[in-house]
Amino acid sequence: MTFSADLVDALHQQNSADGLLELIEITHPDLAEPLRIANERGGGVVNALGVQWAKFAVDLQLPDELEEGTPEVRIVFSNVSGVIGQTLQALTTTPNVTIYGVKFSDLNSAEQTLSSFIIENITIDLTTVSVKLAREPFSREPIPSQRFLPQWFQLLGRSRSE
Repeated sequence: MTFSADLVDALHQQNSADGLLELIEITHPDLAEPLRIANERGGGVVNALGVQWAKFAVDLQLPDELEEGTPEVRIVFSNVSGVIGQTLQALTTTPNVTIYGVKFSDLNSAEQTLSSFIIENITIDLTTVSVKLAREPFSREPIPSQRFLPQWFQLLGRSRSE
């Protein structure tokens, strides 16, 4: 990920007042408006990017460089009020997720945008909602056996003498 030089400097300073605020937007056609969550404890709302974001404690795990396997994005929302879990449980199809990074000193400009995620897996319990995000729904791709049937290739597997 690429950040501005100002943000990188602020993140490396020991007592900087500036930092990165993660904003998570969940959209779906069945939602009257997107579910907007700011990774900040304490309840209430944050005004950023021209809209209001509900404050929830969030554990956001962005992908790292893996030698094997597909990088994963995981988000664990503190769901003490139950709002996030109830909203996601009511949806019948997969919602889209966009993650924004904004500087505390400039909440109306996205420093970083990670878009086009879908929720691949979700676990909801009494106090948390855990989601695993994916860029592409690989699990929905047809496998070759669905495209090629053995009866289409009747000579396959027979010896020349038959």
